[in-house]
Amino acid sequence: MPRITEIVDSYIAAWNETDPERRRMLVERSFSEDASYVDPLMSGEGVERIDAMIAAAQQQFPGHRFSLAAAPMPTTTVSASAGHSLSTAASRSPAASISQWSPSTAAYAP
Repeated sequence: MPRITEIVDSYIAAWNETDPERRRMLVERSFSEDASYVDPLMSGEGVERIDAMIAAAQQQFPGHRFSLAAAPMPTTTVSASAGHSLSTAASRSPAASISQWSPSTAAYAP
């Protein structure tokens, strides 16, 4: 099983990757096939739809980059105060906000 830091790194990289093939590889590394991603503006179920959701967000916010505000903390469900959340079995992936996500406080930092 991957370490949480590896999952977090590939998750952030997936949101920043604009090459479709490399982004898909990172999404596959970050999410289980049955994962769900839900936030107030969009959602995706499964690797294919999550990848498409990330691609759509990149088109809507060209040039935007994600960064990690603090070291990840293992948990099974993580929610950010901005409404971005992700729940998957065995903590497959953390949540991130549009700009930064702080796992220690779950705070949104634009």
